[in-house]
Amino acid sequence: KAKAMNPTLMEQVEWIAGIVVQAAEQAGIAGLIEDKKAWAVEQAEKMLLAQGLKVDLDIIATAIESAVWSEINSKQAE
Repeated sequence: KAKAMNPTLMEQVEWIAGIVVQAAEQAGIAGLIEDKKAWAVEQAEKMLLAQGLKVDLDIIATAIESAVWSEINSKQAE
């Protein structure tokens, strides 16, 4: 639904979600963070705000869940 409303914005959210998921995974492995999802949501929100984009946190969280599946779980399934 959100993608239909503004495809360019959602593409940006999904792109950033992919980046922060990878970063959260590495930070978690290194023991730098405990709650990878919360950290990823916070970092994605900061990156979007830096670009002047205010996005609902539920949309960011959903994009991050999708990115986790795409970036991590689908690779483990191979």
